[in-house]
Amino acid sequence: MAQAPVHGFQWVPPGGGETLVSGIMGKISSASTGGAYTVLELTLPPGGGAPLHTHHREDEIFHIVEGVCEVTVDGQAHRAEVGAVVVLPKHKPHAFRNPGDTPSRILITAVPGGLDEYFTALAQIRADDPTAQAQVQAINARYEIIF
Repeated sequence: MAQAPVHGFQWVPPGGGETLVSGIMGKISSASTGGAYTVLELTLPPGGGAPLHTHHREDEIFHIVEGVCEVTVDGQAHRAEVGAVVVLPKHKPHAFRNPGDTPSRILITAVPGGLDEYFTALAQIRADDPTAQAQVQAINARYEIIF
């Protein structure tokens, strides 16, 4: 998604964006918003998701556009269906997963931007690299995401 820096109107056509890693499409890059925010599209396969983690840099806003997403906060699971919006403030531990039997699509707005750069950095790591785990831990630390 080679967009020039813009701090106003942007348009991404249906299916548009840049694949950052498997299942994550960058829709609006942090670079194009001057770091103010980023918009990602997450596709979760059945059973897919993220374990308990905390973002210390950004708030996340999930908008469920297809399927269902179970979000766990404060030990309570919340079932978010199509049309639901979930706000996950920074410093708040949370987990999420697709409990359904079809893929889920979620638009994530992260404020401020940078979450797209986090996934881009992770995508550079080769799974067969013996230092992969250490690299992942360093990237998590740089982006202040604690698992």
